[in-house]
Amino acid sequence: MTKAAHSKRIANRGEADSAADAAPADEGLRQQIARLAYSFWESRGYQGGSPEADWFRAEAEIRRQLAEGGQPAVQPESPAPRVPAARAARAR
Repeated sequence: MTKAAHSKRIANRGEADSAADAAPADEGLRQQIARLAYSFWESRGYQGGSPEADWFRAEAEIRRQLAEGGQPAVQPESPAPRVPAARAARAR
């Protein structure tokens, strides 16, 4: 699976959620979850795993951090890392 395909699956994961999840506060939470899920895939070298499993793991981690009264470790403004061109070409 390419980086773009994985990112798209992660981003689209939340679209199936109910309309109540579309509130602005929830949108920010969705973005944090998506970024953390992406970081899990990145840490595996952009290979293997499941976007859904990454999403659920990220969601659980962020909700746990929030329940403990802390801020999620993911920074919402951090840019997504880029795959080097040579690696991207091999993934196709």
